[in-house]
Amino acid sequence: MQNISSTKRGGFFEYKPMYVAQLPIRTINFSNPADKSRHDQMVSLVESMLTLHKQSQQATLPEQKTRLQRQITVVVDL
Repeated sequence: MQNISSTKRGGFFEYKPMYVAQLPIRTINFSNPADKSRHDQMVSLVESMLTLHKQSQQATLPEQKTRLQRQITVVVDL
């Protein structure tokens, strides 16, 4: 992204459609077991993150929020 987009103040990149459209996005070949496995794993991680964030927003006790935040950190580090 740093090679194709303009840089904003503070070193941040500008994510406009004209820049993002140039990023090489690999097509998933679902007949390839390795590709399908990577796809399924990514979907599972995204679903876990969405669920954990929703639970975190609904948590009322500080201990619950802390536990959920730790779980989110673990998923992010995968």
